[in-house]
Amino acid sequence: MFRAEFKRELRETLVFYPDFISSLVMMVILLSVFMILGQHFTSSSYIGYAFWFLLSGVLTVASESISYEKQVGTFEQLILKPISLIHILFIKSIVWGIFNFIRIMIATVIVCFFYQIHINLSWVSLAALVINFFAIVGFSMIFSGLTLKFTKIASFVGIIQYLLLFASGTLISLDKMPAVLVVLTKVLPINLGLKVSQNPFELTTFLLLILQMIIYMIIGTASFSYIYNRAKKNGINSRY
Repeated sequence: MFRAEFKRELRETLVFYPDFISSLVMMVILLSVFMILGQHFTSSSYIGYAFWFLLSGVLTVASESISYEKQVGTFEQLILKPISLIHILFIKSIVWGIFNFIRIMIATVIVCFFYQIHINLSWVSLAALVINFFAIVGFSMIFSGLTLKFTKIASFVGIIQYLLLFASGTLISLDKMPAVLVVLTKVLPINLGLKVSQNPFELTTFLLLILQMIIYMIIGTASFSYIYNRAKKNGINSRY
């Protein structure tokens, strides 16, 4: 399944290469705007923006996939596949993450060349990114489950995406935010990952990041399974 999805995504990228180029250019422009407005031409700030671009995007992949299948009328065929629906969504999210990571790496080379930024990447930063990625995938399963019941949930997930930007603390310092937003951003699965990647290695914080990922995976999987099973009993709304 993973190989088939990877080939499909690769084929789409090669055939519709103008979309890939367009999204890459937009990513470079947005990264430049964020860094100019924030006056943060540093490695840690750039890592914060890059984290947000990668992790916020994967939040909507599974929900939009369900919405699309309902729109084109193939959602029933998706359910009837020999592999479970949640596994399909996990694979789609992982494959999309791989291609988006490639796009971010290309954008990073371009931005670093123009702004003369030296990115200090370590195995800790990459490990934090991967762990955070799976935490977001688990978090996204909550919205995927709700999309089974309410098709257009994906439209509202964009609000969470921008909350993740604030949670990164790169655009606006967390100290300048209202107390309610500070608490909310600390709960969202990005703040802890950035703390691990931007600061000297601390085993306790790293283990907390792994624990957070496990918790979000459990909550997301359990939420999706519960809503999915309830929807099967009461009838899944396959209308778009």
